[in-house]
Amino acid sequence: MASGDSAQGSLLRKIIWRLSVITGVVFVIVLAVLTFQFYSTVDTLRDRSLVSQANDVANHLDMDSAGVPGLRLPDVLAQSYARLGGEFSYVVMNADGEVLFSLDGDKKRLSPFGLSQSSMEISYFRLPASAGKKLERFGATVPVRRHGRLFWIQVMQGEPHDDIMLDTIVGESFTSSGWMVMLLFSALLLINIVTIRNGLKPLKTASRQALAIGPSATDIRLPERDIPAEILPLVRAVNSALGRLESGFKMQRKFTADAAHQLRTPLAILTARIGKLKDPDEAALLKADIRMMNRIVSQLLKVAQLEALTIRADERADLSAVCVEVVSYLGAYAIDQRKSISLVGAEEPVIVSGNAETLSQAIGNLVENALNYTPVGTVVEIRVGDDGKVTVRDHGGGIPPEQRELVFRRFWRANSDVDGAGLGLAIVSGIVRAHGGKIAIDDADPDDQGRRGAVFTMKLPLPGGGVARPSGF
Repeated sequence: MASGDSAQGSLLRKIIWRLSVITGVVFVIVLAVLTFQFYSTVDTLRDRSLVSQANDVANHLDMDSAGVPGLRLPDVLAQSYARLGGEFSYVVMNADGEVLFSLDGDKKRLSPFGLSQSSMEISYFRLPASAGKKLERFGATVPVRRHGRLFWIQVMQGEPHDDIMLDTIVGESFTSSGWMVMLLFSALLLINIVTIRNGLKPLKTASRQALAIGPSATDIRLPERDIPAEILPLVRAVNSALGRLESGFKMQRKFTADAAHQLRTPLAILTARIGKLKDPDEAALLKADIRMMNRIVSQLLKVAQLEALTIRADERADLSAVCVEVVSYLGAYAIDQRKSISLVGAEEPVIVSGNAETLSQAIGNLVENALNYTPVGTVVEIRVGDDGKVTVRDHGGGIPPEQRELVFRRFWRANSDVDGAGLGLAIVSGIVRAHGGKIAIDDADPDDQGRRGAVFTMKLPLPGGGVARPSGF
């Protein structure tokens, strides 16, 4: 048993494992994107920083009244250059390349370059590490115009500090790659949802199978294959309970059937002995009682058979033929009671999905029930519809709405004066349910005498959901 649990795996472990793998993959992708962003933006950030420094210096170039240029850096900027003089430097040159101002007062350019009055492009240079400068240095030559005159400004810096570069790159990454990260994590969320749904599919399958379990299908069990280890003990416990319920149902059905069979023999003996009685009136009364007992025994047998009834999907029955058979069978019974039966709509076949024998029992019980309650001299009307409906109408007192659900319960009787054990309509309801149909009770329209009576409507499924009457009739 343990090996089976291990093979099917834990739902929690599956979810954690899959999410961990997916998260790891996403993390690697994000890390790769950030690494690429880092290396692709370092040079850009450095160049941008150099140009920004040159513009800061240019913004403080000024001219006196004689046209002599001057450089007046703010104290904060001057102190920054003085403090970082080993790493940062600047030189301001006129249009001819003559050094006018520099950080250390030296009149040397930071890097040689060719003067071009027509070229106003920024050029960049790199100075390798040397004995005095252990770090590689980077610089830019930026042309600017101030007060109508051209100046060349050279700035230089060493490798930027890691914390400054990191802050800058993080800011750049959120600006340029933030949408990509959001897209990746949205994809991660979607994948997580799909993963969890796939992990719970076996539970949905078990739920659908559980809906099919009922009194007529007690042999169905919940599937244990692919069920997560956390749910498997519950599924097995439910299957075990279903097994015990099935055994109980079988014992009940067997008892009902055995009891009915065992009762038939003494009833037959009683019938034979009653025939020897000298008083014919007493014998007739006893024979009527025995007929009632025989009928109850037969109904008990039908109930036992009904609980195990299953209708095959390919079974077909002709409602018209079934109703004609019922009328032929109960015609004599109706005449004996000075009542009659009419049948409408049975001229053509009406094909439904179902078993003809059990449908004959159901419709026969409905007609017999109607004959028991309709007054002498009235007609029990049977109507067959081409949509798979059969209606049976009597002219009795009808059934109150509050009793319409009760009449289908076993042994429930609305009128104790009428012969019967209260099983006939319960059998009808069971047969209709086994066929996947429906049955309903309504008040009938008033007849000439103002009697409404009751209408029982039985609706049966059509083959493939099509038309009940075949074309060509």
